[in-house]
Amino acid sequence: ARCCGPVPPGPIAAYVTLGRGVTIHRERCPNLLRMQALNPRRVLRVEWNLHADSLLPVRIRVEALDRRGLLRDVSDVMALERLSIDGVNSDTDPDDHIATIVMRTAVRDSEQLGRVLQRLSAVPNVLRALRLA
Repeated sequence: ARCCGPVPPGPIAAYVTLGRGVTIHRERCPNLLRMQALNPRRVLRVEWNLHADSLLPVRIRVEALDRRGLLRDVSDVMALERLSIDGVNSDTDPDDHIATIVMRTAVRDSEQLGRVLQRLSAVPNVLRALRLA
């Protein structure tokens, strides 16, 4: 589900939609909990089928004070973690000089995601790095 973007091995649940199949949510997703209250029969217990080669797409947002080489340093972190950048959008606010970088990538699990977010947060001038739902 786009609303909560579950990542292995976190707990998940499935919701049977009308006409779109099944969507997978984080177990504590507010949208899932709301739909479950309305239609409890449409919520299914599911678990991850984890394979060593399976990757989960995620979007990462980095906010930083803009400087020369920032995008290079961010991409270096991704390379160190052996992650491909499937898409990137970078923009700098001319008033406050805050750069916002949004990247699409794919991770093996929540441990790898946490590690890359921690490494990105340690890049000079980075104010925060977070996963977008």
